[in-house]
Amino acid sequence: MTTQAHTHLLTSRLFPQTESPRCPVCRQALPDHLTAEDVEARLVERDVKITEALEAGIRVRLEKEHESKRKDAVAEAIAQAIPKALAEQREALDRAKVDAVNEAKAEAFKQNEKLRKKLAEAQRQVDQKNSNELGEGAEINLYDALRTAFEDDRIKRIKKGEPGADIHHEVVHNDQRVGSIVYDSKNHAAWRTSFVEKLKKDQLAADADHAILSTSAFPSGEQQLLVRDDVVVANPARVVQLVTLLREHMVRTHRLRLSTEQRDEKTRALYEFIVSERYGQLINRFDSLAADLLDVDVKEKKAHDAVWRKRGRLLKEAQKAHGDLASEIDLIVSGEYS
Repeated sequence: MTTQAHTHLLTSRLFPQTESPRCPVCRQALPDHLTAEDVEARLVERDVKITEALEAGIRVRLEKEHESKRKDAVAEAIAQAIPKALAEQREALDRAKVDAVNEAKAEAFKQNEKLRKKLAEAQRQVDQKNSNELGEGAEINLYDALRTAFEDDRIKRIKKGEPGADIHHEVVHNDQRVGSIVYDSKNHAAWRTSFVEKLKKDQLAADADHAILSTSAFPSGEQQLLVRDDVVVANPARVVQLVTLLREHMVRTHRLRLSTEQRDEKTRALYEFIVSERYGQLINRFDSLAADLLDVDVKEKKAHDAVWRKRGRLLKEAQKAHGDLASEIDLIVSGEYS
């Protein structure tokens, strides 16, 4: 062993050196003023600060996410609430509209009811007029129509207050009386069975072949024409047409010199026919043809009117032209023509 090495060995044994403190993380030697415990404490403090920072960051992020979710939830709630609110508002408006319409209808109904009552009162006042006055007009119309249609027959009105039917009609053919008809004319709004009962009694009293009740009021389910207790009930518009048929029937049975029993049998057959569907079809066809004929007459009259208007206009123009010609001649004669 060399002297130097021996000396070093001796020195290390006599004066042993303590190991320097090292960093617990990187294991490097620490400065004299630091100890491992200091480093540990500083590391713990750093970790705490880092942890707190991380927690603060996480808290902020979570708060932001929560706020975002809250805003999304609010927006979604608003989005869901708006249609519902609109629907409720629309429903409220619809209810208000329905209420307004119902109120208007109620007011209109109230006004119509007032008007109806006024009209009913006016109608009652009219109905309270003497029924004889109303019947008088209808009776006169029927009388005039019969007199116009059957000029050769003997037709007379029975005065008010005297017993019997309103009108007596004696059918005359070749100056001979071949039968008779009695009429009652009623201008009432409602049907009464007493009309037929009264006229039937008048027919028996007058020994008439037929009895005709002229009225616009018919039993329920009936119209235009019916036979009840051998009394013919007819709409006023059908009476003259019906009488024409009955009159022809009476003339023919008179010519055949039928017995009373035979005439009654023919009359029943005739009554069955005039209330049959076949008679209704024939009458409707007749009415249709009559309407067509009337339409032709109306069109013909219009055409004639147009021709006469044109003729009158041309005549006036010709007169004016003649006047102009005369004026020219007068100027020539007077020497003033140039």
